[in-house]
Amino acid sequence: VWQVVIEAAVAARRRDVAIQACQEARKAKPDLPWADAVEGSLWLETGDPHKALQLLGKSPPEIRATTPFIAKAYAKALTASGNDVQSPAFVRAVVSEAETKNRPDLARAAITGMAEAPPTAARADFVVEQLDRVLAKWPGDPDLQNEGQWARAEALYRSAELATPRWETARLERALRAYNSMSYLHPKDPRGFLRLAQLRLYGQKKPFDAIDAVRPLAVLPNPTPEAREVMAATYVATAKPAEAIALLEPLADVPSVSGSALTVLARAYHARGEGERAKKTLRRASVMPMTERERDDYKDAARAISQE
Repeated sequence: VWQVVIEAAVAARRRDVAIQACQEARKAKPDLPWADAVEGSLWLETGDPHKALQLLGKSPPEIRATTPFIAKAYAKALTASGNDVQSPAFVRAVVSEAETKNRPDLARAAITGMAEAPPTAARADFVVEQLDRVLAKWPGDPDLQNEGQWARAEALYRSAELATPRWETARLERALRAYNSMSYLHPKDPRGFLRLAQLRLYGQKKPFDAIDAVRPLAVLPNPTPEAREVMAATYVATAKPAEAIALLEPLADVPSVSGSALTVLARAYHARGEGERAKKTLRRASVMPMTERERDDYKDAARAISQE
């Protein structure tokens, strides 16, 4: 009965009810790996990988290494908790197990779990290495090939963005090749064009080349906040601040607005000669979480705007 409650609560996006139901299930039967795994996955979603790891670690090793959803959650929890020795070792072990038993779904789950944790350049490189391994092992598995190729492209993007030095030429070119291929194979999927625009704008410093990737995003009926930000950044860099402002102002007062989006909006205001609005918007951005690349963009914007 509690399992039915958990499944219904997860489907309804009621994490609080699902977590409570997991705890109730364990009262009836303390040794219940699926309840530990589901609750651990839910704590991951709420941003507490350490709590998730405590629960997922209760599952017997043989279950963690052979059950896809548990392997995925455990790999993500290990990685997000900063276990940069244990997490690759676990993923390698699961992939080896999957190869032995011809289980591409199991291999995909473990690698995806690691890929979904906060990235570093080293983690991204490891994800690419493991994906190359399994994509070559199971070329005829459509789910693995589709999801794996997108995950590989994303890992290559993160590898280039997070490397030291950032946008190192070889890493940048690998990411560009991957996303050029994905945008060609999936011309209706905006993910390829979004990353291509970012790679050309931030990596190559070629905003007018980025415009070519922005055009398919501009025709979307309801672009995501990330797509709006990328389009706006490209418009600012190509002297079209009004178009950038039109894209980002609807997001400015939304609680989930990102610091990087506000940075782009501040640049757009500054380019249009609205200095005070630019400074006010930039002050809001200053206290928000950002990646290292986004923080560097913020600092560049702050220097330019403060010179008025």
